[in-house]
Order: sequence, then structure tokens, then C-alpha cells
Amino acid sequence: MERILPQEATEHFVYSLEVKREYEKHVRYESPANLPHETLLALETAALSAYDALGCRDLCRIDFRVRDGVRLASSEIAELAAVNISSGDKHTHKNMH
Repeated sequence: MERILPQEATEHFVYSLEVKREYEKHVRYESPANLPHETLLALETAALSAYDALGCRDLCRIDFRVRDGVRLASSEIAELAAVNISSGDKHTHKNMH
């Protein structure tokens, strides 16, 4: 599990396309995510439930926004995310080695 954090604190952080393109300047990736055990368990449970409910069969990435420690909101589900080394998120491949 990975957490994306802004380099500088902002009131309303958006992980936009611009931020993704210049990720080294704008964000840091925390892997594994440094979150309380209860939060990690809630995220894992919600991700597996979404995966099963949608009938996913292969690799996918499920993004969540975490508020107030445990309140979860899914923001995106992407099948076969970052599988292609030449076109996937570069930071993901650093963590796969």
C-alpha cells in the first residue's frame, strides 16, 4: 500500500496531471503507507470488496482518499495500472524492484 503526500502542506491538495508529470518536485511517495493498523485494515477490506463487486479478474489499482483517519472514499479504480514499464507511473516501477 502506498500513500501520496504533497511536498508542501496545502489546504486542498489535488494530485493533478501536472503534479503527476513533475512528481519529484511536488509529492513524495510513502511505501508502505505509514497509517494506523485500523486504517490499513479498513482500506484493504474496502479494496477487496470493490474488486469483488466489480468482477475484476486481473491486476488493478484502487485509489482512496482517507479523511479523519478512517473515513474512506474511493476516487478511482484502474485495471492493469502501471503494468507497462515505458508508459506506467515511473515511481511505481522504482518500488517494484
